[in-house]
Amino acid sequence: ILKENKPYFTKNRNCKRIIRAFKESDSDILTTPEIYSLLLDQTNAAGGRLVTHPSMPQVTNNLCKFPFFKKVGIIMGMSKVGNSMKVARWQLTELGEEE
Repeated sequence: ILKENKPYFTKNRNCKRIIRAFKESDSDILTTPEIYSLLLDQTNAAGGRLVTHPSMPQVTNNLCKFPFFKKVGIIMGMSKVGNSMKVARWQLTELGEEE
């Protein structure tokens, strides 16, 4: 949808949480598993743990679908079992940084 000659996307709850994870982290570029673990560690305004969390496919779909995030590259990472796998690296765009 074009509005004011630029793409217009509404930020859903998961997008807002992913943007918050980027802003709370120390680095500008994060991998998909790092983003997912930051989402699991997020708390609400009162300091309590959040009850609902997006699944890993939901996080990946939000990162691919919305223009708030940009894929920077792919690196070889390790799974929890020890197998090597390709992992995408993500960065916030200007659309994601503005409130």
